[in-house]
Amino acid sequence: MRTRNRIAGGLLAVAAAGMTAAAAPTAVAAAPARAQATDVVAYDTAGVLKQPDFSDPTMLSEVRPGYSYPGLCYTEGETVTDNGVTNNVWIRIALNAGGSGYVPALYFKGDAHAGVPNHC
Repeated sequence: MRTRNRIAGGLLAVAAAGMTAAAAPTAVAAAPARAQATDVVAYDTAGVLKQPDFSDPTMLSEVRPGYSYPGLCYTEGETVTDNGVTNNVWIRIALNAGGSGYVPALYFKGDAHAGVPNHC
């Protein structure tokens, strides 16, 4: 409460000095624009994990073949080998229940990054 009064008093002092609100310095910088999600399509069933590794194997959800998911970014993590493909790239996807989780990129269609251009 006391800090709030100090801030309000400071703004009154600025206004009294003849400065407009537009000329007053801002205390908070604008947030950077978020990268848009890229739709990624699963080609096989895979678990969605909390981290891009198997240190905590608790599944948050799963992806299913033929369905698309919002790929937020890609990152390097634990190396995974399945169906003759080896890759250490994991895709962070948004979950319907809120939050996000990681799936190895080799379970999505596309290139080594599943077509996701943003690095986490």
